[in-house]
Amino acid sequence: GEYVPSDGAKLGHVVVLTKPLGTQIAVNVQQWKHQDNRLWKECLEKKVADDARAEDMMHAAVCSMGRLNRNGGRLMVKYGASAGTDVTGFGILGHAQNLADNQVAEVGIELHTLPCIAGTPAVNNSVFNFRLTTGYSAETSG
Repeated sequence: GEYVPSDGAKLGHVVVLTKPLGTQIAVNVQQWKHQDNRLWKECLEKKVADDARAEDMMHAAVCSMGRLNRNGGRLMVKYGASAGTDVTGFGILGHAQNLADNQVAEVGIELHTLPCIAGTPAVNNSVFNFRLTTGYSAETSG
């Protein structure tokens, strides 16, 4: 079948994320809630998450994890993407660095916006630093 190589990026190409970041945080918040541990209590005290927000974050994470990469892959082939990678354990910047290092041509990657599951940046910044807002948070893929 058709595939997108991992080494064909060129100067001027754009990076497209097909899913939001923050799945690991959403899963952890749900776990903290069920354990009713000190991190959950801190979420409540700092008003960065409550029962409804935890459920919303988890729902968004599950929907993201359940969405196959097939559609993104088909669009990459259709529109002539020249390089691609996933975002998992190394975070967006770790994978971006690996992608840049793997290119035939010399390239750099500049990120302007990190689309995140609603509420996850607040948890990251106020309760536990997963390094989401610096681009190094691991992502849970399912």
